[in-house]
Amino acid sequence: MLKKLLLAKSKPAQLLVAILGAFLGLVIIICGLQVYRNMSTLLAKKDLLSGDYIVIGKKVGIMNTISGTTPSFSETEIKEVQEIPGIDKVGSFESGNFRASMELSGKMAEMAGQAFRTDMFFEALPDGFVDIDPDDWKWSENNNSVPIIVSAEYINLYNSAFAKTQNLPVIPESMLKSVTFNIKLIGNGQVEIVEGRIAGFSQRINSILVPKAFLDYANNKFGDGQKKKPSRLILHSKDPASPALSVQLKKSGYEMNGEKLKSSELNGILQVLITVVSIVGVLIVFLALLGFMQYNQLMAYRSAYEIQTLHWLGYKIKELSKPYIQFTFITVFGTYILSIIALFTAQKFFSSWLVSKGFTEDLPGILPSIGLGFVISLLMALISSLAAHRQVKQLSV
Repeated sequence: MLKKLLLAKSKPAQLLVAILGAFLGLVIIICGLQVYRNMSTLLAKKDLLSGDYIVIGKKVGIMNTISGTTPSFSETEIKEVQEIPGIDKVGSFESGNFRASMELSGKMAEMAGQAFRTDMFFEALPDGFVDIDPDDWKWSENNNSVPIIVSAEYINLYNSAFAKTQNLPVIPESMLKSVTFNIKLIGNGQVEIVEGRIAGFSQRINSILVPKAFLDYANNKFGDGQKKKPSRLILHSKDPASPALSVQLKKSGYEMNGEKLKSSELNGILQVLITVVSIVGVLIVFLALLGFMQYNQLMAYRSAYEIQTLHWLGYKIKELSKPYIQFTFITVFGTYILSIIALFTAQKFFSSWLVSKGFTEDLPGILPSIGLGFVISLLMALISSLAAHRQVKQLSV
């Protein structure tokens, strides 16, 4: 009866405006957060060379063709690259100076025959540049199994083009990780066969990497004794999307892998857009909060006579303000539930759209966005309830 009495003079039209504002604001904020998390997941491709790394090399010119030389970096040039602002550390690609071939071993070799035998080349990076379990990347002369990181592009080319033209079966990455290879090392009149296994795939480098310890061993035993200058460098930068860094590297005449730079630039643009959208959402939520507060105050003001009379009859302020507080929480969290339904629907639609476009990445969950919406709704309800309690207290005097 108390609730019916105090809320009898409410006007639904004003309440609907406040609810609509709160709904739009919440949807903009939580959907904006979810869009940012979705796009960050799509842009941040998982790679064994983690962090903000850039691979650079020198352009091949006609003089290299005439002289038969490969563009390479001198010690002086490597030091100059290290001094470029924004570069934290530099690593060199070391290459093998020996002949090598690889073929399947065991039952897989019997099934495939000569089809999976190929000449190979190997390169190595300092261990700190490879994001892989150290135990999976260790090698010593007592361990014949050599871990290998292969460019994912090689596997894609084999499955999409080579296998089809040669009537060979396509092979998923998961299967390749489970098989072993015989690696034949040849040089200095010596031949050695070691076992190899694929430890992972990289989207960022077009190479075949082995542990530096193995490459040093093979170069010393089978190589020509001449240490080649590195033809490529890998750089770590905290901000690879920095325009100044990109300009400096291009000014120096270096070619770089643009994928990471483009992804970082897109991510930066996305952050700016989401920030602007979030600010708009916050402003709408703030206006909706003012609408709820004003609505509660107007309801209480219209029932000022009833509040005063009930207070004189012995009702406490807490009892008189309770209907307004309950009404506020029900209204705000009802709006919150509607916004979560909208978020879930939008996420499901976006996921289906990605699948239709050929994307296979799993999108992140919506729990963080739901949590953010809950916090905002709780703050709105608490602030509006406190304002309603104060209004009832003022009117009861």
